[in-house]
Amino acid sequence: GIPNADPQPSQSWLATNEFPVLDLGCGEGSLSRQVFRDVSTTYCGIDLSRRALRIACRQWPEATWVWANADRTLPAMDESVDLVISLFGRRPVQEISRVLRPEARCVIAVPGEEDLMELRSEVQGTVALRNRWKLVVQEMAEGGLEFLEHHAWKAVVELEAATISDAMAMSYRAFRHSEKDRLERLMETRGQMSVTLSADLMLFRKA
Repeated sequence: GIPNADPQPSQSWLATNEFPVLDLGCGEGSLSRQVFRDVSTTYCGIDLSRRALRIACRQWPEATWVWANADRTLPAMDESVDLVISLFGRRPVQEISRVLRPEARCVIAVPGEEDLMELRSEVQGTVALRNRWKLVVQEMAEGGLEFLEHHAWKAVVELEAATISDAMAMSYRAFRHSEKDRLERLMETRGQMSVTLSADLMLFRKA
């Protein structure tokens, strides 16, 4: 069975040694720069957006940035990585398992059930509460990754109109044409909106 959610994730989730950290779908690296600044020489961010990686290189030149498709082969040798991170991005289970050292860890984050529910109600006309994290646990187990902990996070924030589209696109990429039209109208008519942000974070270990 799956244990109950831990109330707070431990700092040890992101602890690293001298081995590399792989960040799948790192974007411009703003968050990672804050978390892994002390291990710049062993951090490697991977993303398909050249624009995001150019920004990352300017902001954090000490780290390593790789333009690659994280759905495919990860740019690392077998059992050479101390930590793999996928925050709302790709998670190629077999490749993650291949590059992790024995007992090394993997942190996965996916949108929670209530994530952007106000926006989804406006744009999609309904809110389907989907519990993703238990499916992710099963998925990762098939690749030989042992589930250790789960943390559910939620906050309500005020989003400006200019950031509404970005918020939806980050977690819900597949829009029908009618939904895009509704989103554009919403952005035109709302100056700001109270929105729920929700995420499920999971910690795994290579068995």
